[in-house]
Amino acid sequence: MYKILPDIGATGVGNRGKEDDTATGAIEEAHRNIKNYAETDGMGTNMGTTIVLLLSSGSLYNVFWVGDSRTYLFDNESLRQITIDHSLVQFLIDQGELTAEEAVSDPRKNAVTRSLGVQELETVGADSISDK
Repeated sequence: MYKILPDIGATGVGNRGKEDDTATGAIEEAHRNIKNYAETDGMGTNMGTTIVLLLSSGSLYNVFWVGDSRTYLFDNESLRQITIDHSLVQFLIDQGELTAEEAVSDPRKNAVTRSLGVQELETVGADSISDK
């Protein structure tokens, strides 16, 4: 089996500096591993993936994501999406060129703007959010 995501050691959730470095470093390493695999064992094919990485301790959490994989928060009464898709339709919604309702049936709804293994590392950047 080919290992894509490196082991992430225990870091103090809430210690944003160290944790950001660890999670971001792991995501960047996974990106490089996918690109390397595609170029060697994948016979040069384009392959990529999205990721959500959740680190939690008690009621504290940090979420890191790339692409359109989503994280939801359930607060005993409702479920709400807490990540923002890295997708073409989300970009168009943010620009005011498309409504959320139109995005549901838009033919470009599956086009992601960030993914591991496809773009150059500089454009992959994981976003993150924290809360308690």
